Amino acid sequence: MEIVRRRRAIGETMNVTPLARKAKNQKLNDEQNTDRISNLPDAILQRILTLLETKDAVKTSTLSKRWQYLWMSITYLVFLEDDGPDKRKKRVQFMNFVERVLVLRDSSDLTLFVLSCDVLNDASCINAWISAAVMHKVQVLSIGLGSDEDSRCNSEEPIVLPHCLFISESLTYLSLTYFNLKSYILLKVPSSIWFSSLKTLKIRFAVFPDDRSMQQLFSGVPVLEDLTLDACCWWNVRSVCISAPMLKT
Repeated sequence: MEIVRRRRAIGETMNVTPLARKAKNQKLNDEQNTDRISNLPDAILQRILTLLETKDAVKTSTLSKRWQYLWMSITYLVFLEDDGPDKRKKRVQFMNFVERVLVLRDSSDLTLFVLSCDVLNDASCINAWISAAVMHKVQVLSIGLGSDEDSRCNSEEPIVLPHCLFISESLTYLSLTYFNLKSYILLKVPSSIWFSSLKTLKIRFAVFPDDRSMQQLFSGVPVLEDLTLDACCWWNVRSVCISAPMLKT
């Protein structure tokens, strides 16, 4: 009887159903694939992370110790404020998230920085974020700033961007978009401007208050090739002189 029981046990062990075997193999394959990805060099993993939205890239830090700090070296940062219900709560979450990313991120240079949000009463924070991007030698910078009905930002109160932006040596592409349902937004230009590497400049829905602001802006773009001025408003501007010998479009 003991021999029969042993043979039966061996038979049950060997009698693995195809479905169970497939599930086991799939699990092993998944584990191997996960390990294979995690074992890739940091540079490749960081390249993969740049293809994700910033918020998703940050979430990978919870996968394992291997992934915990990888996102801190990504060179593409995209921050887009969400619209919709419960906007005040989402605003707080958005502000905290951007602050956290910029504080925890390492000192490596940035390739791209995209920021789109309302200004509201947080102009100082937004300027600090832009300054941080410039400090990290960002090459492509896209800024979209607006206001809603409760904001103090309107055409009579200029948005003053940080001066370091206008003397950046690393910027090759700059896009400034001002969106407001009620009015345009006044663009205040500093007295000294020098974009030594800027090749593409796009400005949308901004107010240029006078000839001086125009002259200052377009006298500091020596290698500019592509210029877009879309739906801008010209207050007291009698003439526009653009000093950009390499301008193509």
